[in-house]
Amino acid sequence: MVLSFNNDYINENIKIEDLQKEVTTKIMPLFLKKCGYQNPEKNIDWVVSLHSDTDNLHFHIGFIEKRK
Repeated sequence: MVLSFNNDYINENIKIEDLQKEVTTKIMPLFLKKCGYQNPEKNIDWVVSLHSDTDNLHFHIGFIEKRK
């Protein structure tokens, strides 16, 4: 999936390093829980890649369920 942001809003409100940390450690586990996955921290692996060389900052995110 792709998570895209308005560059101006992000640049005015949070450091990009802090946004990356929030996405990987807080937003992804919460998102996966809301999707119905149980214990995503243990049962799912995800990878997050920031692209900052476009008109909109965005993350490419992939995840895989390790256990049902």
